[in-house]
Amino acid sequence: MAKAKKAAAAPAVVKFNDKHLAEMIAKYKAGATIADLKRHYGCYGNPLVKRLTKAGVYQPDREIKAAVPVVKAKAVAKPAKQPKAKATPTASALAAVARDTAARTTKAA
Repeated sequence: MAKAKKAAAAPAVVKFNDKHLAEMIAKYKAGATIADLKRHYGCYGNPLVKRLTKAGVYQPDREIKAAVPVVKAKAVAKPAKQPKAKATPTASALAAVARDTAARTTKAA
């Protein structure tokens, strides 16, 4: 029984051929998307687009009228970058700099 319900719930896929071209054009003009047509005819989108273009009805950038209005998410501000903390020299580093400076000044003299 479960198999019968599953088979009944699946949408009927129509094998696409050029006999269905007028029907496909009517559906596209009525607002069906390429994805809808792909699902209905069980084929890739390229042959559908090619035929719609040849018929002069394909609009690649047409606005899709969604059944549910699309709400854009609010942009979340990125947190400000923290300034890098300046390293404070250690006592041993200061002593090494003093030694190097002293060594250079004695060589120069």
